[in-house]
Amino acid sequence: MYDARGKSSDQSGLFFGILIIAVVGLAFFGVLMMPQKSDAANIAAAETNQSNVELLAALDDHSTQKYVATLNRLSPRSAQRLEKDVSRAIKNGANKDELADLVMQSVTTELISNSQHLARADVKHLDALLNLSESGLRTMSRSNSKWCKGAHYERLIGSSPQAMQYMVQENFGYGSPAYDWGIQFNTVMLEAIADSKANPQTYGKITSADERRLQRLAMTLVSNPEIMKLAAIQGGNKAAAQQAIRGLNFCSLAVTGIDAVQGLPKDTRGRLWAEGFRQMDNGELEKAMSQMNAF
Repeated sequence: MYDARGKSSDQSGLFFGILIIAVVGLAFFGVLMMPQKSDAANIAAAETNQSNVELLAALDDHSTQKYVATLNRLSPRSAQRLEKDVSRAIKNGANKDELADLVMQSVTTELISNSQHLARADVKHLDALLNLSESGLRTMSRSNSKWCKGAHYERLIGSSPQAMQYMVQENFGYGSPAYDWGIQFNTVMLEAIADSKANPQTYGKITSADERRLQRLAMTLVSNPEIMKLAAIQGGNKAAAQQAIRGLNFCSLAVTGIDAVQGLPKDTRGRLWAEGFRQMDNGELEKAMSQMNAF
């Protein structure tokens, strides 16, 4: 977690203080509950040009249909690979959850091979991801979802990153709000990759003005009650961490971080977006997330 008492020149600390909170909202707690629209699903199915017919017959929800249509349009090779994997899985008796897992994984190759392009994607794609997650988080808060309650995560204290990953994955079964959100997230990422290649943006590095904005933002964030609880977890013993986590509202925590990032000027958001993918290429984001998992 970013230490507001640190030096202003510490770009890495400033950046990751904000980025980690955003990642929490985007990649872990931002489960979106969207109504299904059969008309839109039919349109998406038509756009696939008869590719992945078996898959679309088995998984006929709107988000999967739109994602497969996008994959066919923007990455035919990955779509063909998915079609072969699905055909093989169906012959082996795969159920809907197993097919859904193949769909979720099909974007991996694209993300890995195009991370350098994503650093030059329009910041509007970051905004779309933030809006997607914030909408889901607010829906979860209204429904008193278990995903918002700190007690739901107590069993993860001291767990390995692999155990945490499995806990998340087991909630991404087909038809779940988490699966629907994940597929929509992947669709936005595919669009971002395509847009970055067609219309590459140049953002430059984090500026001194950005640092000052992030400092002010960080000071605001650390005064938030939920973030103060999260900060108190670090460095404590297991019993203290359990007590602190039990009282956390993770949805409120994530929304606070997302709102803060949304409030930054567009140019600053663009440089943060680009810097995030540069850090990913350097392995720094993985290190930061590992530190989060260490409490």
